[in-house]
Amino acid sequence: MTMMYFHVQWLRFWHNRKNQAVTLVVLIATLAYCFYSVPSYQPTWPIDPVTIKATRDRRRSELSPFSTSSAVQDYPILVKQATAELAALDQKDYRAYAAVARKQVLYVDERIDPMASIQFYFYPMPYYADDNPFALYDGHYGSQEIAARYLAVSRYRGGTVTGNVLEERTSLQTLQRTISGGLTLFLLLGAVFLANDLVTNDRRHRTVVQGLPLTPWRALTAKTGLAWLATMGITGGFILILILTTVFRYGFGSLGIPTTLFHLPPGRTAYFSTTPLGLYLAKWLVLLALLIWLFTRLTLLLSILFRNEYIPLLLAGGAIFSQALYLESGVGAIKNWTTWTLLTYFDVGKILSGYQKYLYQTDQITFNRGLLLIGGAVLLVELIVLLVTHRRHFALVH
Repeated sequence: MTMMYFHVQWLRFWHNRKNQAVTLVVLIATLAYCFYSVPSYQPTWPIDPVTIKATRDRRRSELSPFSTSSAVQDYPILVKQATAELAALDQKDYRAYAAVARKQVLYVDERIDPMASIQFYFYPMPYYADDNPFALYDGHYGSQEIAARYLAVSRYRGGTVTGNVLEERTSLQTLQRTISGGLTLFLLLGAVFLANDLVTNDRRHRTVVQGLPLTPWRALTAKTGLAWLATMGITGGFILILILTTVFRYGFGSLGIPTTLFHLPPGRTAYFSTTPLGLYLAKWLVLLALLIWLFTRLTLLLSILFRNEYIPLLLAGGAIFSQALYLESGVGAIKNWTTWTLLTYFDVGKILSGYQKYLYQTDQITFNRGLLLIGGAVLLVELIVLLVTHRRHFALVH
């Protein structure tokens, strides 16, 4: 009976005009992203032989044995490194390029002091956009990240290393960048939109629903599974379209490609480690699946409690982005409770890359803690649902 109920609900779900509209909006947004945003992506650290050559030639022309500038005294090393970069690019040896470029990135990074009033070197211009007050700190973070990734890629033997791999343009790397850019939050919002009227719509078929030989808990679980599968299906559709629109231009990539993870251990220097991209994506899918179940279940619970489809939409949808209420640079180092707040872990991509640690300035925001908090929240909501649906004379539809 449960499967029959699920089948009927599934058919009704996709005949719902609101759900059709949500799916259409997601499809249009996906196509716009894949055909407009992805091709216009510009990496912060691009492979640009023209700029490398121009910078090398300018520095070479400024070399003088009489110069007292510390920057000019560094030029022979930088010119030598740039020449090695160009030679590697001419041979299309991107592993060699990564090894040399890493040295130059670190060399320049060591000579930029955030506390100095005069700077002889600068990070790539995107770090200074919009008068970013943390430009030098963000630039240092980016330098250490690119250096760690280039080192790992230069040693990577699991597949071909191309310029698209270094610039993170391949299909799998584009997916990772999208995840780090907040994809999870929008998928959760989609789950809330799909689930907010699943209970209230049964009012139109009150007599039929009340006559079904199903307990309220089983009926609610079937609805939860329905919305969960629909959201995961939309996620799969997004990934498929993203791959199909990028694979022929940039390549598919490899699950073994190294990706970085930021660490900020107490009393030690911050550093980056690397992990296979496949592991990153697997962890994302685990947390995403749990979060979609959590928000779907929560939305249905709120629908029962408020007997309304709009209040759950506002409450559950607002919770997704409510981290903004307390997020500010370094807040985790001052307010430790923020590292134990569930809201901190909704943007899964930033958790897995460690960027959330950088924002909060604490090493306590980890995948394991996120799994613990999200799993605990799922169990808590399940307990509340169990208690509510097993009350005497309880009915999903009144």
